[in-house]
Amino acid sequence: MKKQDHQLVQKVIEGAVTREEFDAFQQRLREEPELLALYREYALLQHTLMEEFEGRPAPKRLAAVPRMRLLPVWIGVAAAAVITLLVVLLDRSNKDVPPVAGDVAMVEFSEDAVWEMDGALQPVAGNRRLGEGGVIRLKHGQARLTLATTASAVIDGDSELVFESDTALRLNRGSGRFRLSAPGEELSVSTPTMTAVDLGTEFAIVARPGQPDELHVFEGKVKLVLPDQRDGEVYGEGEGARVVDSNTVEALPEVMERPVLGLPVFRSVFEDRFDGVGSEEFDGRRVLVGGGSWELRSGEAVVGDGVLDGAGFEAFVPVSFPKELPVMLVTMEVAEPKAGVFHTPGWAGLSFYQNGQELLFFGDSYGDERTWSLDIKQGLPVVLPEAAVAGPRVVTLRYDRGTGQASLHEGGLPLGEILCEGRIPVGIDFDEIRVGASVGAAIAVKSVTVRVGNSR
Repeated sequence: MKKQDHQLVQKVIEGAVTREEFDAFQQRLREEPELLALYREYALLQHTLMEEFEGRPAPKRLAAVPRMRLLPVWIGVAAAAVITLLVVLLDRSNKDVPPVAGDVAMVEFSEDAVWEMDGALQPVAGNRRLGEGGVIRLKHGQARLTLATTASAVIDGDSELVFESDTALRLNRGSGRFRLSAPGEELSVSTPTMTAVDLGTEFAIVARPGQPDELHVFEGKVKLVLPDQRDGEVYGEGEGARVVDSNTVEALPEVMERPVLGLPVFRSVFEDRFDGVGSEEFDGRRVLVGGGSWELRSGEAVVGDGVLDGAGFEAFVPVSFPKELPVMLVTMEVAEPKAGVFHTPGWAGLSFYQNGQELLFFGDSYGDERTWSLDIKQGLPVVLPEAAVAGPRVVTLRYDRGTGQASLHEGGLPLGEILCEGRIPVGIDFDEIRVGASVGAAIAVKSVTVRVGNSR
């Protein structure tokens, strides 16, 4: 083997390759038995070392040893083993990439995605991997799968997709788009009532429980096969079909508009890290000096040291959201107030307004519960998490104007665990944000960031 191959295998073992490099490497493993054997040697060696040193601290005499380059190839695997040992002892994080066992798909999620995976493998260079038989359950947002072939798939929430192999996917429910880029390769996508066999094309499948499954062909040809049939009917560009029952397929009068196959990109429309100091008078209004120029309409608040801190106050800032980008992601970082308490029977947090009316709030809502919560107004009770989540932290609100769905998540982006969720009327646009706290309550905000995008 060439010296470059030893170095490449070492980078893969370390998880120091990009998704594109890993895809190319995986393809070479299929085609080059010698490279596969070399990779197995490295992986087995690392696995043995990890087991031997699990839970044991690195020897002090190695603690300051810098990362070494591979020695010339004639020293061979023995030298590589020494290097692997040093790497494992010096930097354990993101280094234990297991050897490839069966087909593996790379998975990316949109920033607003809410998901879970069964059969996930350890990531490579931060990219998630899914093994054969693995399942993606996508509640919101989008997920993109890249297979070792030229096949790729993008699914929308709410969907459940099973990665059966590099040539077979199963869409249990939801909607997705699928594409093969190279001739001669294979891809089949099955649903509970049909199988779509890709003949070199791009197409979409919709599988809604209780409704007929649909096939939409955007390019090339697809063969639709029913479960009890061996042969099926071929559909071409601009054609589609729905499965009425186990024996009946009917043509669609028209196919859906061809969507973009890539993941949506979210962009910032508002950000304030409160890097100003104090407040000033402007056109008869008292404005907090910060990146967002918040108007202080009641109470007292101070901007300083990168924090907006106050008790019993209300500060507003105007916002505008593009109508063509219906999904909003709002991340707020909260610190411990210098004076006052965040959790009280009152309220402290961030609200969204339309025409002077408060329509959506997250933070510590009215009530005795000491927890982050979501208030969707409309005269409905405050939405609380299953277990109390208290204290300063980073949280993110996801709101979809197209569905009215609102959810509060732990942490920033990509979205973390759902704390609580609710629904407000569809199609509401906001024109103001309010940060504040009721009399007797306090809040210290380090940053507010609003990003918008399209989940489909």
